[in-house]
Amino acid sequence: MTFALLTVSRWRPPRPHANYSRSGHARPKDIKRLAVLLRASGTPIMPLGPIPTDTAIGQYHISSAIGAVLLGLEGCAHILAAVTREEHTGGIPSVESTIEAIAAARVAARVIDLDQLDDDESDQSIVNARSNGSLHSGQAQWRL
Repeated sequence: MTFALLTVSRWRPPRPHANYSRSGHARPKDIKRLAVLLRASGTPIMPLGPIPTDTAIGQYHISSAIGAVLLGLEGCAHILAAVTREEHTGGIPSVESTIEAIAAARVAARVIDLDQLDDDESDQSIVNARSNGSLHSGQAQWRL
């Protein structure tokens, strides 16, 4: 939070047209406070998370996506980063974990879009296909 405050307070007009991407770790209640500071920057935000819990060791792609949704619901996630499960564990991301990270980020982006854009047409078409039996496992995975 201190880094965000220093970053916002040091920007002077004209503001840079760059993304802020250092949310790091922030508890859910702190994400709301962080959003206030980030909105003041007036620039698009590309968060790396924030990761709302440190108990998700090896599951950072999921916790990062959850944090991005929390920040996005506050109107402060414009471009999402794909965070792999190897974050902070010293491992090298595999192709599989990179695909998982991208899928988690896509789901997070979809949830944010549902809130910010109020566009549920894709979701409704999947619900309709599922209810009439024409949707099969994995078929709608990349329709997000």
